[in-house]
Amino acid sequence: MDASIPLNHLRIPAFLLLVPVLCIHAAGAQEQSVPRPEELVRGVYYFEDQGLFTMHGGARVFSERYHDGVPIDFAGRVVFTFDDVVFDESLDRILDALASRQIPAVFFLSGRHMLGVDVGAISSRLERIIAAGHRIGNHSYSHDQFDRGVYADGRHDFRDVAEDLDRLEAIVDEALGYHYPMGLVRPPFGIRGNDATDAEERMARPGTVDRVVAARGQDLVLWHINSLDFLIVPGGTYQPAELPELAAARVAESLGGVILFHSNRYTASVIEETIDAILASRTGSGYPVRPTNLEEIYAIKYELDRTLTQAR
Repeated sequence: MDASIPLNHLRIPAFLLLVPVLCIHAAGAQEQSVPRPEELVRGVYYFEDQGLFTMHGGARVFSERYHDGVPIDFAGRVVFTFDDVVFDESLDRILDALASRQIPAVFFLSGRHMLGVDVGAISSRLERIIAAGHRIGNHSYSHDQFDRGVYADGRHDFRDVAEDLDRLEAIVDEALGYHYPMGLVRPPFGIRGNDATDAEERMARPGTVDRVVAARGQDLVLWHINSLDFLIVPGGTYQPAELPELAAARVAESLGGVILFHSNRYTASVIEETIDAILASRTGSGYPVRPTNLEEIYAIKYELDRTLTQAR
């Protein structure tokens, strides 16, 4: 589809923008109903598109098997993604671990972790990511929530989100010395805007991030499995040594899909053990874990929209 199709009048039902539903899937139960609250499993998020569609290649694409709320079984396929990349030895260790196991990954950069860092340290590591066959995605310049502050005035939210993404891409291009076609976007905290109206909780218009990503011809990439490594920080819920078991358990409760990590020294300190624990596990439907790329996940999950047009 034409990535330039205007999206100003895109209307997204409010129910598509609710907080992602956490799901558990019993082996073989392909037709199960949506779990009750007491059945929810923390860390397993079957929501990558938060509903019926996401953006891919500038077009809205749908998951036909997601319409009844049943999560899709990815048959053990798992995509490794890392947010908030820190450009130091922690990234080197993560890249070493992936290389030795021949695992592709996506690294989502945020500008706040690049400010004040020697440009040589950034450029050399960006080149290493690219040379290894990994992909680089846009996790915003500010890492602010795209449903608050300047992003929530209801008039300029599209412009402000787009400018934030542009600033990150400008930093990357400057570090590399050429234009890197950054085709993937993951908004901070996975937030895409919703329609809350409370004065203290004013948010961007529904679907703002969707419209921005589509207009830019980029793909929206959220996640299905949260490793919970963001809880491994000083004073956090877990210690680094707990991450291998924690992440493997999240994968074992899932049906595969995109897994979320963060590229920092806490995760990096146990990344080899964590990856190996994941590779030794099986997903909730019994398949052994097989690392893959986003394209394979998208091929399983989505079909191009055949009928929808978006008019200004």
